[in-house]
Order: sequence, then structure tokens, then C-alpha cells
Amino acid sequence: MRSLLRRRLVIGIAIVAILGAAVAYFLYENPCSDVFPCHDSPNVVAMEEREVLGMSRNFFYKVKSAGQLSFTDRLPMPLGVHISGYNATLTTDGPLYAGSLVYAQVWYDVYHKYHRGAGTVYMRVAWKSGSVSQKFPLSEF
Repeated sequence: MRSLLRRRLVIGIAIVAILGAAVAYFLYENPCSDVFPCHDSPNVVAMEEREVLGMSRNFFYKVKSAGQLSFTDRLPMPLGVHISGYNATLTTDGPLYAGSLVYAQVWYDVYHKYHRGAGTVYMRVAWKSGSVSQKFPLSEF
């Protein structure tokens, strides 16, 4: 009777150890998920903010130097950015055409540089008299 109890105890401990190892491996491979959200250090957030603002401004100046744009292609100048998790708020000097996803794509590229295996990102582009919220990519397959 005691050997049977001891055997069950050893098997139970082994199962718990295997499950613990599986959870540890899952967390290592998928550090950010809906179940375990990421909490970035202030240094990572600051780097992300600098990169998003820098890349957005570079894109703005590249488009501006290319010549005349239609109303729907108007791209406002980025002034600042605030990041929290996979959400970013970009402040601009004027309105952004709602169909323009260039700044959201910049945020997506920067976010995926630091967070492997992450999905959709969300960006709010705000200006003095309004804002538009976007997600990128529009759909995931």
C-alpha cells in the first residue's frame, strides 16, 4: 500500500515538473500574448518612441520633397508620439486622410522589431481639431 502511494506521489511530482517546464518553454517562446501581456521597460518605450517619430518624420520629408500631392495623399508632419503596449498616439500638425496607413505601418514595423510574434498594432493620429484611429495590418490571415 505504501509503495503504491509513493509511486503515485512520484508520478504526480513528475507530471507537475513536466507541466512547469512546458509553461516555462511557452513563456520563453511567446513572451507577449493576450494571456501574458508585455510590460516594456521605460528604456524600450523611449527607444520605440524615438524610432517611430524619426521614421515618421523621415517618411514625411521624403513624401514632401517628391512634389504635389492630392488632398487624399496629404500627410501631416509628425510632432510627437506616446506609446503604451501595442497602442501608439502620434500627434501631427494637421489632419490625416483616414485611408492613409503610412504612420500605422511605421508603428507596426518598429513594434515588431522589439516584439517577436506580435500581432496587430493600434495607432491614434491626433491633431488640434480631431483624430483618427487605425489598426495595422487591416486583416491577419
